[in-house]
Amino acid sequence: MATLTASFVNGHGSSIRYQIVDTSRDPNSPPVLFDNYLEPDQSTGDLQLYSADGVYASVTYFRSDGYSEVKPDITDGSAVRLN
Repeated sequence: MATLTASFVNGHGSSIRYQIVDTSRDPNSPPVLFDNYLEPDQSTGDLQLYSADGVYASVTYFRSDGYSEVKPDITDGSAVRLN
């Protein structure tokens, strides 16, 4: 089991709640990595993600307004911008 480190940045333009889950670890019951509000351009700080191949990880995030998106191919040290 390999882990990668990545941070996630609010690119939505307003304060909004994000829930980020680690779909690389278990797509049927993914663990929650982050569940809180982020201000515009605010970062989650470094989060530990599971990587099956040691190179890429994948998360799904949900916004409090109902929007969700999968972010595949996250690499170690990435700063991933969320819509």
